[in-house]
Amino acid sequence: MIITRRMTLLFAALVAMLCLADSATTLAVINSRVGYEANSAIAGLVVYPAFHAFKFVLTVAILYAIHRIARGDPRLELASYVTLLTFYSLIVANNLCVYVLRVGFGFNLTKLFLVFSVIFGIAYGFVYTQTPHHT
Repeated sequence: MIITRRMTLLFAALVAMLCLADSATTLAVINSRVGYEANSAIAGLVVYPAFHAFKFVLTVAILYAIHRIARGDPRLELASYVTLLTFYSLIVANNLCVYVLRVGFGFNLTKLFLVFSVIFGIAYGFVYTQTPHHT
């Protein structure tokens, strides 16, 4: 399996868009007062645009780091991108549920790290078993 430049750019664009959607939906929930930031480590920061800009830059830096670090292991690179896509998708889905339905998934910082770890484990396991092994 080869991760082409086009695939890398597509994954990066999707993750970047989901990062922006996370910021937009988080602010919508908070500004409408139908919910709050459950991550206590950043709860006081999410109202500031600079925080969202920093989070976006950090996300782009993580994408670049994944590409550089996993260059020799396309399975690791693919699993990492799938993990970020799934993770951000869950966060945006949670925010939309809170905004529209007034009910969320009950995420907190500990649960988010657990969810992230499980997603990566599943993604890497799936990618690893679905691709030929080169030794």
